[in-house]
Amino acid sequence: MEKEKIIERLSDIRYELMKIENELFEIYGVEPNSPGATLSDISYHVANLTENIKTNY
Repeated sequence: MEKEKIIERLSDIRYELMKIENELFEIYGVEPNSPGATLSDISYHVANLTENIKTNY
């Protein structure tokens, strides 16, 4: 049960990160080192963490 709650919370966090990421891309563009790109990298790591927890724990 706890695992599912953590996965759900991580999914919610990723969704929020993606919304902010899109706003940052609109403001700063999609350059490799832009704030949106940095947040995109973080979002990617959150997604990987979520999948890792789903499949390995």
